[in-house]
Amino acid sequence: MKFLPAAFAALTVLLLLSGCAMPWEQQKAPEVKPVPVVTKNETPLNGSAVEKNETVIKKNKTTIKPVERPDPYAGIVPRNISENIADGQFRITEQPAASVNMYVINDGHADSIFVTKGDFKMLVDAGNSAQALAFLESAGVKRLNVVVATRDYPGAIGGLSDVLDAYPVDEFWENGVQSNPSLISLVPASTQYAELLAKVKEKGITVKHPQAGDIMSVSGMDVIILNPQTPRLKGNPDNDAIVMKLSFNSFCALLLNPTVQERETTLMESGESLQCDVVTYYKHGEGRTTPPLLIANNPPKNVIISVGENTDRLPSATTLTWLGMESMKDTKVWRTDMDGTIRASSDGFYTDVSAMK
Repeated sequence: MKFLPAAFAALTVLLLLSGCAMPWEQQKAPEVKPVPVVTKNETPLNGSAVEKNETVIKKNKTTIKPVERPDPYAGIVPRNISENIADGQFRITEQPAASVNMYVINDGHADSIFVTKGDFKMLVDAGNSAQALAFLESAGVKRLNVVVATRDYPGAIGGLSDVLDAYPVDEFWENGVQSNPSLISLVPASTQYAELLAKVKEKGITVKHPQAGDIMSVSGMDVIILNPQTPRLKGNPDNDAIVMKLSFNSFCALLLNPTVQERETTLMESGESLQCDVVTYYKHGEGRTTPPLLIANNPPKNVIISVGENTDRLPSATTLTWLGMESMKDTKVWRTDMDGTIRASSDGFYTDVSAMK
């Protein structure tokens, strides 16, 4: 037992040398400064923290301005500067190399033709809206640059009002002639035509009045007006029907379907070349006591007759006989009642005509 005080002393010296606290000494805990907790709704009495936060928010706030892109059509001449179809430019990209496509829509016993050239889209008549609208939807059409009412006749304009409601339209072409109200059979058409023109005005669509000799060029294609004449003939609306020729390099098509065969002489005296690969035939294939001189003198490679199924006496037997003559042996006859919608497509040199059944 006499060694205990010595051992204890030695242990004390060892602990002091190693820096350890004596067992009997109480160590103080490190001082921890409290962290202030500020709740979302807490507002210091002096309001300085709120003011500081507001300053930070304002400082870091970023205003995003929309990117201003240049108008790709800036500087073009608008189409509404006159009634002449030649004046002004469409807000589309010109595509001179694009093929021209013409579709004679199976519109029943009515007329409807859809023409495209690149971004340019034109609808000529729509007697029945159901067939015309179904075709336009299937073709993925979003906008029509031109809608043409060839004359005041239900088989031409019967569905155009619905077309104007279904699609944005840049401009509307008409001949400026309503049917003579004294002709009792045409009174309903006149009422329908007046309502159609009222809708065009209501929608603010640019109106053009084509006449013989006018030419509109778009994406390398010429739309040439062969009829109506100046002054207008009036009376029968077919006399003043808008008759057009589409021309693209060596391709051309005559849209004769809106008019009557009696206007052949006037068309042939226009001075315009009428030798075309594609021709739409007069008035659903109506017959006359004389052969169709224009077609006989300029035999086309393709004649398209727009006619409804089970239509009595149309196309006329005399018309089919004339088209079957030896002089027309190289002409292919197409009928919408038998072949459905007919498509004529051309790159400006080679033309292909086919049924889209």
